Amino acid sequence: AIDTQRFRVLSIDWLGGDGCSSAPSRGAPFPFVATADQANALRHVLDLLGIDTLHAIVGSSYGGMVGLQFAARWPERLRRLVAIAAPARSHPRASAWRAVQRGIVELAAAAGRSADGVALARSLA
Repeated sequence: AIDTQRFRVLSIDWLGGDGCSSAPSRGAPFPFVATADQANALRHVLDLLGIDTLHAIVGSSYGGMVGLQFAARWPERLRRLVAIAAPARSHPRASAWRAVQRGIVELAAAAGRSADGVALARSLA
């Protein structure tokens, strides 16, 4: 648990995320976004907010991978990193599974069943 009485918590939507901050419009292609791109975006958010140093980045899976990228690029801006179940890079098999998941989501969206497609794709995760 993170004590929100002691620490301010910043949570962001990833580039291309489902929170619609940068997601493509329906049917529009979206370029590949790497964890390094997400780390750059996080740095820009911190710069805009005037935050020089973070007490910690806490992230699991993809969030941990972004944290690893951030720590490697700007170690002076981060005191701690809690990376949970996060590899330094994706295994080729994981990349293949994500391609299958994207295909499921795209097929379901084309059939007007986006929510079902996302649920099925997440079940593979």
